Amino acid sequence: MRTAEIWFRPNPWLTFEELSATITEERLVATPRLGRRDQRNPKGYRVRSRTVLRLYDAKGKERLVRKVKITAADIRKLWQISGADLEGCEPCYRGSFDVEQGLAFYEQKPIAPATTITIVRFKYERR
Repeated sequence: MRTAEIWFRPNPWLTFEELSATITEERLVATPRLGRRDQRNPKGYRVRSRTVLRLYDAKGKERLVRKVKITAADIRKLWQISGADLEGCEPCYRGSFDVEQGLAFYEQKPIAPATTITIVRFKYERR
């Protein structure tokens, strides 16, 4: 199974500049994703596999590419997510409400509290 790539783009709560800085400075080391995104999912993340992180601007133009290694894929219900679960995630995510708002923005639909979320954790590969 091939591990899915990790894509990022700005949202109303996080500018491109802020997002770019968190990646460039390697402070962004986790991200919430909708659904059960472990190795059983074709769009999932297999722990210890290598993949690519891509940063796009608001117009959809690719601006940055980094190689990363998946270190964990933690499965939770949205309502179970705490601030501690979001350590290393995008700075706009401080709790489950923020994750709900962010995922709803990207998915263009409401996200229910019982929805399954995967917190994908990764580390940057040497350049």
